[in-house]
Amino acid sequence: MTKTVLKEIFPFKILMYQDEGYWISHCLELDLIIEAKTTETQAESEIVDIIAVHLRYGFENDNLKYMYHPAPLSDWIKFSKCSNRSTVTYQRDSITIDGISFIPVIELTKCIIDCKEVA
Repeated sequence: MTKTVLKEIFPFKILMYQDEGYWISHCLELDLIIEAKTTETQAESEIVDIIAVHLRYGFENDNLKYMYHPAPLSDWIKFSKCSNRSTVTYQRDSITIDGISFIPVIELTKCIIDCKEVA
């Protein structure tokens, strides 16, 4: 039997900033935060990995109802005021539920702000 493979796009907004040598990435829809001591690119890669794990867990454990936990309103306002936005997409390993496979495509709209705007 041939498996059905679909691509599903999951859009997320990411607030990024550098603070004391660390890059911080904050996924606003899931209120997930990571910090990377290396580069902006590494911080972006790590937040995508965490989002992918979060999505996989939600689907594989029938836990979609509790998957989204929005960030505080103040962070959404910072994002809405940001003019330095870009969108990138990442494809992750397929997830199979009830015999149907789909490939999660994580679409990030990222905004890089000055750390002074975070406080």
